[in-house]
Amino acid sequence: MSDKASTPKKSATKDATKPKKVGDEEAKKREVKKNFDSYALYISRVLKSVFPDIGITLPSISVMDSFVRDIFERIAMDASSLTRNYQKSTLTTKEIETATKLILKGDLNKHAVSEGQSAVKRAQGQPTSGSKSR
Repeated sequence: MSDKASTPKKSATKDATKPKKVGDEEAKKREVKKNFDSYALYISRVLKSVFPDIGITLPSISVMDSFVRDIFERIAMDASSLTRNYQKSTLTTKEIETATKLILKGDLNKHAVSEGQSAVKRAQGQPTSGSKSR
């Protein structure tokens, strides 16, 4: 029995001497990346494009990030509910627009809908009329 206890496990030695493949390093690099969804970079970019001389603090970016996430989640949930209520299986721009109208009020609603419509047109390759390009 003492012979078995003193011998190392074969699987441990195999793993240590196993030659590494070229793809293994690339796979590790992909694993290291975290899937952290944050709008901080976009918030900073939009602020710089609108107001180049004004900066923003990290706590302010955190507040804005939470706000954007919350609005995004609300719109997605309402659009999903609308799709289910109409017994459809496809979420379209119509449901997104309706959910936006339900959540946002006043001028913010009007601006959000018009910007959303122009973004959809740009994505479809149609020319946008009356919208400012930034």
